[in-house]
Amino acid sequence: MNDKMLDIIGLADEKYLHEAQGKPVMKQTKHRRKLSAKVVAVAAAAAVMTVTAGAVAVTKLSNKESVELYYNDKMASDIEFQGYAVNQVTENKNIRMTLENLMITNYYATGIVTVEALDDVGEYALSSTPIVYPFDSSGKCLEEKDDTSIDAFFLLDEKGGKNSNRKKQALQLQIIMRDSKNKKRNELPEKIKIAFMKDTHSNLDVYSIRTIDQLANDEFEGLCFEINLKPNMPIINFISENGHTASLTNYTFEYEYKKDVLSIDETETMPIEMVIHYNDGASRKISSGKGNNRDFSVLSFGTSDGKGIIGGRFEVPIELDKIDNIEFAGETYKIK
Repeated sequence: MNDKMLDIIGLADEKYLHEAQGKPVMKQTKHRRKLSAKVVAVAAAAAVMTVTAGAVAVTKLSNKESVELYYNDKMASDIEFQGYAVNQVTENKNIRMTLENLMITNYYATGIVTVEALDDVGEYALSSTPIVYPFDSSGKCLEEKDDTSIDAFFLLDEKGGKNSNRKKQALQLQIIMRDSKNKKRNELPEKIKIAFMKDTHSNLDVYSIRTIDQLANDEFEGLCFEINLKPNMPIINFISENGHTASLTNYTFEYEYKKDVLSIDETETMPIEMVIHYNDGASRKISSGKGNNRDFSVLSFGTSDGKGIIGGRFEVPIELDKIDNIEFAGETYKIK
């Protein structure tokens, strides 16, 4: 794997760390297969907006309460209003899955998936979180493809989806898309498929699955989302005097910074802060905090090419058009 590539995203639930020689440090969630050397992910279709009788109708979330487990009610309503709701449904006789929303930037996509058991067999299957597999439109696995990386997996955090309710769960789908050579999307497919399989097939070599028809015939058989990974969110790019970059959308952020300033342990023990300076002279300090007091949640943490990289989501939408510059980890980032 190219050492300049961010290896994988982290998650607050898992406390253990992994360090491989010459590769990035990361935190992982246990509810996913062990990743190969390349990492990237998958998510879902661009929102549909229909013009009727001179008005604009936006797609509604099918299970708004599922989205509100991760994004508060104001954010969930804003996701509908901005057109990020997807409502793509796939089901078989045991399980129904709904891709509620998908928010896509250049390298990340994230959305909430509602998973419902339709019978006792499906309910038993939901005792563990399914593995997520990315495929191209022809059904070929995309985990490794020509120096690009695509990976899809479910993240679990304290907000939902811990399998306490087998009949209906809300899971956060995380997608990472990276070209390890030049960090551009030009080698990444725009349209993909994601399919699912139980993580309890002890006799199956999950690394041997190269096509969609090699997935095990279990309770998730036939469940598949077809998604478009074309970016659907406005994004502002920043750069610091040290050459570190950052990017913000209304809902998400990603920073590069001097890796010695923050450690992975600190994401567990202390709040992380950033300051947003607006073009009217006002400033706002926001923090990762704890529980309901947080302004943003950290979803990814790692190192790449000697830099720290951190990413996450805001708990309240940020007004991008009013930002002048931002401060993070002792650096000021100005708009490119």
